[in-house]
Amino acid sequence: MADKKSSTIIPENRFWKFVETTANGCWEWKGCRDKDGYGIFSFRNKRQYVRAHRFSFELHKGEIGEGLLILHHCDNPSCVRPEHLYSGTHADNNRDVNLRNRRNDRTKITVESASQIRFLLQSGSKPTELAKLYNVSCFTIWNIKAKRNWK
Repeated sequence: MADKKSSTIIPENRFWKFVETTANGCWEWKGCRDKDGYGIFSFRNKRQYVRAHRFSFELHKGEIGEGLLILHHCDNPSCVRPEHLYSGTHADNNRDVNLRNRRNDRTKITVESASQIRFLLQSGSKPTELAKLYNVSCFTIWNIKAKRNWK
């Protein structure tokens, strides 16, 4: 009989399955993303979720101080490369947003888009692909599929 511990997946090993290096030097998160484009990583039997860049920061640099955010030098929310990440306050983040003139231009899902998404899911498209295509989170795609939204 197999040892229970040997069948347990180590979070760090799962994490690396979703990371891909890019030409611009970022380590791009290829798993699910939230509505803001940040990677979402689940662990501990998929009952606990954390943003992937925060998991990467703790994995490589240690504990995140209370009340601190993890910011990106590269301005790429899906980047998990530790050299591109640094801790900062909300004030640091707001200053960064203003200096770099970043805006939050999210695509809104219409009833027609939701209908197209359901059709594409039935045709075999992956939720992660559709989330990127429509600039929404995987959770939004799953809610559309389950008809929790855009009935």
